[in-house]
Amino acid sequence: PRAAGVVEASQSVLHPLLGRALDSPLAEREFAANVTLDRFAFLADHRVGGTTIMPGAAFLEAARAAAETALAASVTLRDLALHAAMSIDTGESRVLHTIVERAGAASTRTVKLFSRQLSQGDAAWTLHASGSFEALSGVPATVDLEALRRRCGAEVSHDEFYATLKRRHLNFGPSL
Repeated sequence: PRAAGVVEASQSVLHPLLGRALDSPLAEREFAANVTLDRFAFLADHRVGGTTIMPGAAFLEAARAAAETALAASVTLRDLALHAAMSIDTGESRVLHTIVERAGAASTRTVKLFSRQLSQGDAAWTLHASGSFEALSGVPATVDLEALRRRCGAEVSHDEFYATLKRRHLNFGPSL
């Protein structure tokens, strides 16, 4: 990724996790979003082992939004891999940099999500997630909810679920 600085307030935000599209002479589509606990208050409620981290679902959503923006179509994400957690401390600002590149076939693209502390503009970027996607063809398959319910036989109460997570050092606050 290139050295992205503070995203200018005058630029149009495409999606909260994408931020703004970056101008580039390259074929890739690039996006940069500033991530802080003030801007994304729910992050403070996503703690693993006492450390606040970006949820994997947020990377998935950023990848989907970037893919759909790049192709101007609904997409199917494939092989999304989470490489490293993105921790964020109180008062810290991180740049989430999302890159969409062509990958072989005309309709296939890859997506990579990097970050670094905004105050450390010369620091190395950390790769957090990567995957591939293609334009959705046809109508998505329907899901048989009754079949899913039969496969998940035991019901777990809200309190029991969160107590189990806490025993595993996954501390999720009230917003999650």
